[in-house]
Amino acid sequence: MPFHNQDSMLIKTVIFWHLLFFLTFLSSTRSDKYEHLSHRDDVINWKDSYCHPKEVCHGVDIRTIPYILEHVNPAFITERHHRLYDKVRTETCLKDQNVLILGDSVSEELVFDIGTLLSGIGKYPDDFDRYIIDKAGGMDPTLTDVTLKIPNSQLSIRFDHGRRNTTLIDSWANVRIRHRFTGHSHLSGNNMGITTFFQPEFQDELDCLLGFKGDFINCPKPDTIVFNSGLHDPRGNRYHNSVFENSLVKLIKSWKVRYAKLRKGNVNFIFKGNTGLGVEDGPKMEKLNKISKKVMDHFDLAFVDISNVTAFVPRYSKYLSYPNGGLRMYTPEGVHFGTIARHSQGAQEGIGTISMLITQCILQELCDNISQKRAHGDHSYGLLVKKDEWAQYGKSYKETERRRMMLRH
Repeated sequence: MPFHNQDSMLIKTVIFWHLLFFLTFLSSTRSDKYEHLSHRDDVINWKDSYCHPKEVCHGVDIRTIPYILEHVNPAFITERHHRLYDKVRTETCLKDQNVLILGDSVSEELVFDIGTLLSGIGKYPDDFDRYIIDKAGGMDPTLTDVTLKIPNSQLSIRFDHGRRNTTLIDSWANVRIRHRFTGHSHLSGNNMGITTFFQPEFQDELDCLLGFKGDFINCPKPDTIVFNSGLHDPRGNRYHNSVFENSLVKLIKSWKVRYAKLRKGNVNFIFKGNTGLGVEDGPKMEKLNKISKKVMDHFDLAFVDISNVTAFVPRYSKYLSYPNGGLRMYTPEGVHFGTIARHSQGAQEGIGTISMLITQCILQELCDNISQKRAHGDHSYGLLVKKDEWAQYGKSYKETERRRMMLRH
């Protein structure tokens, strides 16, 4: 009789673990929140344990990339020649890297997207909603020195006065991503735009972020800067556009000279463009994008155009209505597309798709495009001052060196 009871318990245990495995696998491939979506043939789908079309997901675990399945047209990969970055590819690309992100709140969502990819938590919708959406997206701005550890990973996000000032650390891949909101010199402010970088009260903090302090522990030099400005800038007339352009040029020149003085190697620089929504603001933002692209081309720096990623999301259409599609599904307040939007608007399904595509574009530029162009000798892409630029940017450096030599003698 005892042996019979033991056999019965063993059978029950085996059945329990098989059922648990099945439910875990099911939840990792398809969230219940997708049940209300009507099937479409013009998006990437998951069927019979496979991705369709198969070539789109070749070499990646698409289940670790939230919001792609059932939302994104395969042409984003096949026609635009984008490689999707899942957990493994993102980790491989960013390994041993220190990335600095300076920009608006849309750039904040970039941090959470990268954290989602590095940790792999996107594969588990409930954990993803609990930690990334609810806890990270809703971090209290009055709290300081708060660390959020992401389960089943070596990733943590440190918050200092909420989500506008964060540091993401992946100790497994030795990745550090530092983000500071720069829509204003004060974390609680808005609408200062690019002039933030010239405010006296921000200079000491900015020097630390850029690695100019000589403190390699607390203020390390970034390997890559992802930069953005636009949403918090005055725009719409020639004067505002001129101020924006002149400020951006002045900033790049200054950083080139100062990094030349450090003699600590190159710094990749990526300007993340903006998306302008609406009949009124769309053309204004497009003008700032053109100005930014012109300045980046002049300095041989990278510009990532994100203005047309919505074209690869068929449900993103003013002719559709929620919950089957429409603008509200992806950007309910017309500004944010990812974690911030989902937290503030009740986690309506699909909101994070546009944000994740923007993140994929940034990773494509950093992980593939820059290195390929540099390898082919097409561009140097970075803030390092090249030989033919010394006449323009090296004067202040040479003057400093000459004065130092005179003082020694």
